[in-house]
Amino acid sequence: MGKIETRNFGNGEISLLGFGLMRLPCLGSWEEIDRKAARALIEEAIAGGVNYFDTAYIYHVGNSESLAGETLSGYDRSAYHLATKMPLMEEVIKNAGGVDSIFNAQLERCCVDYFDFYLLHGVTADALRMIGDLKIYETLAKKKTEGRIRHLGFSFHDNPELLRRMTSDYDFDFAQIQLNYFDWEAQSAKEQYEILEGKKIPVHVMEPIKGGTLATLRPRALKIFEEADSHASAASWALRWVASLSGVQVVLSGMSAMEQLRDNIKTFTPFKPLTEEEYAVVEKALAEFKKTAAVPCTG
Repeated sequence: MGKIETRNFGNGEISLLGFGLMRLPCLGSWEEIDRKAARALIEEAIAGGVNYFDTAYIYHVGNSESLAGETLSGYDRSAYHLATKMPLMEEVIKNAGGVDSIFNAQLERCCVDYFDFYLLHGVTADALRMIGDLKIYETLAKKKTEGRIRHLGFSFHDNPELLRRMTSDYDFDFAQIQLNYFDWEAQSAKEQYEILEGKKIPVHVMEPIKGGTLATLRPRALKIFEEADSHASAASWALRWVASLSGVQVVLSGMSAMEQLRDNIKTFTPFKPLTEEEYAVVEKALAEFKKTAAVPCTG
């Protein structure tokens, strides 16, 4: 089958496919992770070559970080790259005792003494003001100089103009944006990507399948993909479209079932960028999809 596709970053390599730990299998509610099933997914991912895992302070009400910690701590620390995020909600920060308190709790939850990648979570206009008022960037930048953060970035949920401000006001190693072939034009993803590319900031992608929407297309759109390649899933087309962009370093997928994980690993082992003919297939399927479906926002 070959080796999963990787990208160089700093002194190491990260898998082009990253595991987003936001939609782990649950037992009835989002808070209660099915820990046995989730651990099996992470272990299968590592066996398949995935070495980038993305969690956050608020995912599964903190249980995502602790699940990542208890599972990944069974592996050599050099075998995986762990990313987590600082919540940008003033009430959450205040109730937790401040930025330092949250960060230290995350280290403990994740059973590590440093994070490979650390993000300001979900930057918006209000969040950007809070970052300045509370000196959050300066606090995290200090932790980077202390070696407790290797690479500092942010995830973004706003407009291109705010992205320009964010990347002009602060110095970041990477940025995470919502990017997929539907949002490329519909949600200004193209402009955001080009802003980051122009500043030579590596792009980490969230929602490449738009919350699963692009994996479960209407029959006419699915038929277009099936006629082009009967062995490829609709999800694989979406992942390959995003990963074919030269500025993309990691494509995150929130995998909650083993069949999703195995299909995604297959897509990246080895990874084949889309050809001109395949781009045309995606455009044709997208046009058909737009005729027949109202697409929900993925938040």
